[in-house]
Amino acid sequence: VVGIVQSVARPAPYLIYGPPGTGKTVTLAESILQTMFAAGSDKNTKILICAPSNTATDVVVERLAPFVTPREMLRLVAFSRDRSSVPDHIIQYTSFDELENCFITPNPKIIKTYKIVAVTITYGGKLFNQGILDHFTHVFVDEAGHSVESEAIGCLLSATKQSSRTPPVIVLAGDPKQLGPIIRSGISKKFGLEKSLLERLSQMAPYARSKEKDVHGNHYDKRMISKLIHNYRSHPKILDVPNKALYDGDLIAEADITISHRFVNWEHLPKRGFPIIFHGVEGEDMREANSPSWFNPDEAQLVKMYVDLLIRDTRSNRCKPEDIGIITPYHRQVQKIRILLGAHGYSECKVGSVDEFQGSERPVIIISTVRSTVDYISFDQKHKLGFLANEKRFNVAITRAQALLIMIGNPFTLENDPHWKAMIEHTIDGGGYTGADYTKKEQR
Repeated sequence: VVGIVQSVARPAPYLIYGPPGTGKTVTLAESILQTMFAAGSDKNTKILICAPSNTATDVVVERLAPFVTPREMLRLVAFSRDRSSVPDHIIQYTSFDELENCFITPNPKIIKTYKIVAVTITYGGKLFNQGILDHFTHVFVDEAGHSVESEAIGCLLSATKQSSRTPPVIVLAGDPKQLGPIIRSGISKKFGLEKSLLERLSQMAPYARSKEKDVHGNHYDKRMISKLIHNYRSHPKILDVPNKALYDGDLIAEADITISHRFVNWEHLPKRGFPIIFHGVEGEDMREANSPSWFNPDEAQLVKMYVDLLIRDTRSNRCKPEDIGIITPYHRQVQKIRILLGAHGYSECKVGSVDEFQGSERPVIIISTVRSTVDYISFDQKHKLGFLANEKRFNVAITRAQALLIMIGNPFTLENDPHWKAMIEHTIDGGGYTGADYTKKEQR
């Protein structure tokens, strides 16, 4: 926060590198408030806040709302957005026209009177069309790892102060190790648009991790980047593999024990004290017609079995359906599990793909990996589906869990991926493996 307020990285962007559960949005919000209100702050400061989606933008506005009045902050909303999708306490910060029953864009002169303007990244790139030029002194981009690079750059250009002496302060917050932008065009992927601006910058020398620590014990140049290392979400055992594989072992588990240790003594754990289960199953993956989307009925039944155990067959500390998240990489499996759970009164359990869980958390996460046949892994990689072709999807799936992680899959298929292999071995070592007979690859 100090680095951002002092603008030490300018004209280069300042990165807030926020691994899962480290309070990235809270840090960003605090940086915005300090920039506005800290002693000695410039009274002419004009801040633009951007995020890839309406939901992500609304979250930042919610964080700021207790400290900023509707006279100081404007949440610009697209004309096409439905009024009911905007949280009630955010409406006062928008320009909603009750007579027209729609969101309107105020006159540029009015927009320029606000200290803070919050928009989606797509909207931010169009501000110059509204006559907002050479105006903002600071730009804060949340979930920057999830935004398309060209759109992010659009927010940083014309609408910001065009001065070589005092260029705008640019702050990007996100995690290059989680899901990047969703790009479906093969041509766009070929030319590198699958990589976000945050990820591209994080691979450059000024933002790189040094093997040696500085005098303050930091591996990164604090003038350019801050890596948040205190994880306030997950049980330490759940965090272990992603931390070592993707975050250089830097993360420190500091979640509230009443939340993260809620299931350490659950009676259905293979080993008490170790809140991870890997249920090995050699099921059959199926497809309907020529769809590239797979489903696995055996795994769907196991998901239902664990939901039953958590909600109905637990003596103490029972789960509510809304405490359980079920992640599966294939749309067809999502549909099958939703239908199955809905038929048994569990429709409140959230079932979705990895993309739908980015940025959220649940006390219990159940992962159905679906794929059972080794022959089809190359098919997955070709179609960029599943967890096997993508370490970012693996990372997001595992790190959603706060207190209990249940993985269901074929260990003989999953061991072909180094991250899944490490996760299976971690579970075996901790005593959490159950289901199909399996021994570590090296011991066969």
